[in-house]
Amino acid sequence: MRKKWILKAVALCVGLAVGLGACGQPAEGPESGFESSQETETQETEVQETASRETENSETDETQENSQETSEPEEKDWYQQMMEASVISTGSNGRLEKVLERMRNGEEVSVAFIGGSVTEGALADTYEESYADRFAAGLRETYPNAELTYINAGLSGTGSSLGVMRYERDVVEAAGGQPDIVFLEFAINDYQEPTEGRAYESMIRTILEADNDSAVILLFSVSRSEWNMQDVYIPMGKLYGLPMASIRDAVKQPLKDGTLTKENFFADEYHPTSYGHGIMADCLGELMREVESAEGSGEVAALPERNVKSPDFVDMHLLTSQGGGSAVVSAGGFPGGAEVQKYHTEL
Repeated sequence: MRKKWILKAVALCVGLAVGLGACGQPAEGPESGFESSQETETQETEVQETASRETENSETDETQENSQETSEPEEKDWYQQMMEASVISTGSNGRLEKVLERMRNGEEVSVAFIGGSVTEGALADTYEESYADRFAAGLRETYPNAELTYINAGLSGTGSSLGVMRYERDVVEAAGGQPDIVFLEFAINDYQEPTEGRAYESMIRTILEADNDSAVILLFSVSRSEWNMQDVYIPMGKLYGLPMASIRDAVKQPLKDGTLTKENFFADEYHPTSYGHGIMADCLGELMREVESAEGSGEVAALPERNVKSPDFVDMHLLTSQGGGSAVVSAGGFPGGAEVQKYHTEL
């Protein structure tokens, strides 16, 4: 009998070792350590079920981890990051949102660009590949029901001091009235601009004070040396709640890590290649998308009473030999007038 008891005890210990790891622990006696064969079978079944549940839980955890990895957004590519980096502000004055709503509704909208040679399309392979033309084409594709009028008033070698004077002739008259959206691009040509920003802010106020709630967008192009005037003009954009896009900010990181080369983007010191023009157009497209997805107040904000600079050139008019409104320029009308008249006659 004693041998049978010992054999049973050994068998029980081996069975428990498989499921519970209890072997090696001192036995408390036959009363506590001994189990009937039915109880042993029940214990083994419980061990198997426990192991099965652990396997299922492990597989479930793996499935959840894989699902989480799959559902996580993919890392943005460099081009998307570049476009997003260009957006300084989507604006806060409510004007652009109103115009985009009209475009969605299929209404007539005019979009104008005024700036220097970059806006004119210099060194793009064709004018159709300039950033302004590409952006206008993108607008027509995005809002096919809108009746879009596009005006390009880029003029090589000119800054905002001349831009504020020719705005009425080259933009308003060309559009047949105040345009709905106006892009200002003078961030390179305004280097050492004589009015020190007063002409630029005067142009902003001239457009915003028009009676049709025109939207003004500031675009800061960039030179090969990665310089522009945006640090001077961003405070104006913030004061008036204007949307702003910086090509300098866009290309900074790609140029730094070599994803984009200056040979790809720049045709010379100041002008982009056709590829560079395409990047500029895409950055403006990103600005539009972000404005569309933002939740605006739906109201057009009032103009601020204060200024960043003194807007001494609001409502300037360009006087030429072909026109100047009610103004008349004649010989003797100002010092040296006779000499000017003689020179004009000789020409």
